[in-house]
Amino acid sequence: MYPKTKDCLNDILSLLSLCVFSIKTALVNTENELQRARNLINELKTTMMTKQQELEKLKQRHEQILDRKYIILNEKFSIDEKLSKFEKLMDNEQKYQNNLNYQYKKLSETLFLLNNRLLFIHKQEKQYEIDNQAYHNQIHNMKNQINRLDQQLLKQQELIYHQDFQKQTIDRRLSRLLGEKTNEKYSEFDLKIRELQNEYEKKKYQYDQLQNQIKILNEELRMIKRDFDQLIIDKNDLNEKFLQFDLYITLSEKLIKKLNNEKEDYLVEENLLNIELKRLKNILCDSSEINSNLEQQQIELQKAIKERRMEVQANSHLFRLRFNDERTKKDTISAELAMRITKVSKLKQRYETFAIILNTEKLNEDNVLAQAQYVIKSAQMKEDLLKQGDQLEALVIKAETELRALENTVQILKWNNTDVKKNFEKLNDSSPEINEMNELEEHLRAVTEQVKIRRKLLKEFVDRHDSIKRFQQIIRQQRDIQDIIQDELDIDVRLQYETNKKIEQQLVSLCLTIGDDKNVVDIVEQLSAEQSFKTMVKPSMTQSNKKQYKLEKKSSSSLSTINIIPNIVNISIDSSSRSTTSESRRSSKKST
Repeated sequence: MYPKTKDCLNDILSLLSLCVFSIKTALVNTENELQRARNLINELKTTMMTKQQELEKLKQRHEQILDRKYIILNEKFSIDEKLSKFEKLMDNEQKYQNNLNYQYKKLSETLFLLNNRLLFIHKQEKQYEIDNQAYHNQIHNMKNQINRLDQQLLKQQELIYHQDFQKQTIDRRLSRLLGEKTNEKYSEFDLKIRELQNEYEKKKYQYDQLQNQIKILNEELRMIKRDFDQLIIDKNDLNEKFLQFDLYITLSEKLIKKLNNEKEDYLVEENLLNIELKRLKNILCDSSEINSNLEQQQIELQKAIKERRMEVQANSHLFRLRFNDERTKKDTISAELAMRITKVSKLKQRYETFAIILNTEKLNEDNVLAQAQYVIKSAQMKEDLLKQGDQLEALVIKAETELRALENTVQILKWNNTDVKKNFEKLNDSSPEINEMNELEEHLRAVTEQVKIRRKLLKEFVDRHDSIKRFQQIIRQQRDIQDIIQDELDIDVRLQYETNKKIEQQLVSLCLTIGDDKNVVDIVEQLSAEQSFKTMVKPSMTQSNKKQYKLEKKSSSSLSTINIIPNIVNISIDSSSRSTTSESRRSSKKST
């Protein structure tokens, strides 16, 4: 019976250790969540303080604006001074309003993130409540199991008591049948009884140790209950803090609504100021100062155009003079050419006449050479005159191209002047450029919104990935711990199994040393009473011992069957039941 109780107690200890470990992990997780919630509450307090300070600054700013408006409207200033002051005020207010809009967007994003965080915390709180309920159920089941084991122990003690009583009765009957024994045998029996008593005391000591361990486990359970009560108190505190946090949020929403209302009032005032500014600008546009400025600009443009025209005219006059000079030169050269051509023709005629006259006469070689030289010189002069005429024509063509280029520059200047005038003109609201600008701004806003949405999605995916990695690490750690515990339990089971085998072998050796059937029967009965064996005792059929003893004792476990014969003992122990029990324990541990 003892090894069975040991195994049960080991199972209970393993289950309790696993429960304690799981409860400790739950406690650590709840403490971490508490710390995070406290940090969140502190951050929210700081944000509320900053918002209150900003609200006070806004009120002071509003009062300053009203004072400035009152001063500007009541004091007597000129229209230009009022306009300049109003424009400065409007610029400052636009800058301040842009800053406010930017801060409002940031605050709205933070509020959205905080709301998401709140929902996540509520979900975690529900999950922790479910886990706590599960732990309560596990503790209740463990208590029921302990009560059952206590009842089983009581029943087993009763069985042991009955078996001891039956053993005593059988001993008495045997002593009556066999008669009294010698003192030496009695001394041997006393020694064996003492050894068995020592073993019994050892087992009793082990049983006391197990009871002490059960007490320690009960104390640990009490500590866990105390920690659980402390967790419930902390949970209530957290609920109160969450309620305070909700109140802070409602107050902040009310403040935001107030700020929005004040902003709307401020926008109405701004629109009124814009209307007044437009009216004043229209008046100024009709006034003489703007006209004078425009006239001055027009006069400056006209002066620039006149100067440019004068330059163009001067250049054109110079080119015309050059052209006329070149033309006169050309005319003179052409006249000289005509004169020389006439002279050459006259000389040719004279030469022909002279040649005709001298045909009859014999000419000398010197006259022929002189005539040839004269003809060559006249040809060279003609070529030089032709070259000069070509050069003059090239100069005339250059002057004409330059005149055309100047006319083109004048045309380009006129076009540029028209473009400048168009640029100085005001654009209408229905102009295509303004429409393009509006379309581009709308497109930019849409793109920025898409980018924000994608960044939020990216952050969410990254957070989910990190949480999944953490859960995987926790699961791996738990698996490693379970494997280590399982290995330790397997080692303990093997050691106990080996110790039981050694004890059985020692008992069998003691039985073999004793030659009497009665002693063997007593030892076997003790073994069957302690370890719940099913035994069959068959002594050898001789003339001296004609009696046959049969002792059959059945138990719930039925671990082994032993056939005992005096002087020759055959022991067969079935280890299948133990292997099956160890496998069932392992499967139960894995399932837990």
